Formats: sequence, C-alpha cells, structure tokens
Amino acid sequence: MGMDVIGNNGMTSFGLSWWQWRPLANYCFEVAPDICNNSDHQGQWSFNDGSMTDSECKALATILQNEINSDRTKEYEKARYLRIDAMTDEQCDLCKGTGTRNDKYTEFKDMVCNKCSGEGTVRPIESMYPFHTHTVQAFTDFLKTCGGFVLR
Repeated sequence: MGMDVIGNNGMTSFGLSWWQWRPLANYCFEVAPDICNNSDHQGQWSFNDGSMTDSECKALATILQNEINSDRTKEYEKARYLRIDAMTDEQCDLCKGTGTRNDKYTEFKDMVCNKCSGEGTVRPIESMYPFHTHTVQAFTDFLKTCGGFVLR
C-alpha cells in the first residue's frame, strides 16, 4: 500500500510506500504545525484523504527547505534512528514469544515462526518506517511546483 499525492496542476505527483509516508507526514506536522494543522482535512493525512492549497504547499516547502539547509532534518534523522536502535525488542505477537506457531493460520504444527524466525522477539514496529532527508527533499521539490495537492 502506498500514498499518492496528486498535484492540482495536473502535471505532478509524489508517491511513497505507506512505510515511508507516515514518518514524512509526522515530520511535516512536527516542523510546520501551524500550516499542517490548518490545512484542509489535516487529520486525514493518514487516511488517503487530505489536501493543501498552493499557498500552504509553498509555505511548507519553505519551512522544509530551511530545515534541510540548516541540517536540522539530518539531525532529526540521526536522532530518530539512534532512538529506534536503543529500543528493546518486543515479544512476537504471532508466536507469543515461543518461536513456533500453532495457530489456525499455519498448516504445520510447531512451525518456526515466520515473523521472528524462531527468535520469539521482533524489533519495534517503528523500526519498519524509514525516514531519510532525501525523501524530505523530494517532497519539498514536489510542494514547490504542485499547485496544491490532494492525497489519494
């Protein structure tokens, strides 16, 4: 599943996987709350139902570009990964920490858990959502020329 951001100018679009979109959207709301919280459908950026006007996009692009140019985005990225790396593993929800599966979805008894590879633990879900400065730059470039957008 992904998020497609369709420019109102009819010539631009920006697409990311769902795993990449969530941290980007969260970052936008964190660094530009006045713009993002006032945008149409602001609470729906997580549900393929949101939009921004051209002036909101340009204002957000200016803020994001300033964050990138000042290296604050790179610092945010580094701090985020350090925080995630410091998180402890969690009990696997499929095998309940046993390393083997015996649920109604498995064909074989005592099958090695396909989520944790038999370890009984997995990394926290947040580790599955990548955040990169180059993705913020690509979104910023889109915002500068899209003429406003609608999420699909």
